[in-house]
Amino acid sequence: LLQEATVEDEKRLQCDEIESLVSSPRRYAAEHAAAFFFEGRPCGISSLGSVEETKSVTPAELTAFWKDWCKNAFFSFYSVGATAPETVAKTVLESFPALSLERATPPAAFLEVPPPLRADRVRRKEESLPINQGHLVLGFHTGGVVLGDERVIAMNLAKEILGGSPVSLLFMNVREKRSLCYAVSAYYYASRGALMVRCALDSANREVAEQEILLQVERLKNGDFSDAELCAARKSLIYYYRTMTDSPGSMEHVLFRQGLTGRVQSPAEMIALVESVTREQIIEAANLLSLDTVYFLSAAKKGEKADEV
Repeated sequence: LLQEATVEDEKRLQCDEIESLVSSPRRYAAEHAAAFFFEGRPCGISSLGSVEETKSVTPAELTAFWKDWCKNAFFSFYSVGATAPETVAKTVLESFPALSLERATPPAAFLEVPPPLRADRVRRKEESLPINQGHLVLGFHTGGVVLGDERVIAMNLAKEILGGSPVSLLFMNVREKRSLCYAVSAYYYASRGALMVRCALDSANREVAEQEILLQVERLKNGDFSDAELCAARKSLIYYYRTMTDSPGSMEHVLFRQGLTGRVQSPAEMIALVESVTREQIIEAANLLSLDTVYFLSAAKKGEKADEV
């Protein structure tokens, strides 16, 4: 049985981490917008759970869970470095003897329930915190384009053109030309079939900023972007694939994502795909985007502008 004092210490630390979201409005908005967007799906549940759930765990329950997990969990290990794979495998088996029993059943496909293809309506949610600037998050479905789909690269390039760099449509138009926000970026979650736009702004600019963001999405869908913007997007993705081998953490991250689909591709192969995607394919991918969620974290009090980006 796990020691009660140890369990209580871990519960306290986890509760502290959950509650620490309030100290970072940007993270708070991102987490709460995602929970709302993915509501009803496993990926909509926070990996940390709730404070109430955490506090209710008992040493006996946690011990039983741990023992069952060690016996039946399906393990995938990725080793990046100079150590021989055989040495790593030996160490792992010695640390987890149950692995040699071969009882575990391989997990099902990482997406047992495919994401919605399109939004049937726009859902809105607003919360407030005692902060000095607001945070707007727009969530789009990507037409079912997820890891393993050949259109992932095209969707990634569409994201880059929209809001992936300082020369993107969102940054240049929403932030620079119209000064509607402090920061704005787009993020493509290929494992979940979602594209999220996050924007930090004065609450007074909320409506006009939302309209301008949607206007830039329409520009992307209509192919209203220059060859220079497309070239910058390609260079950004190519740079990512060229440099991912510089960090063991980045390599592990990429290997894990590829392992979910069973389709392993080298950095060189990924770069070749980025270079081969056409403007038309990017526009087709962009036109799969459909707005599902508008989340706004508003400032509950007035004050001086703060660095909350």
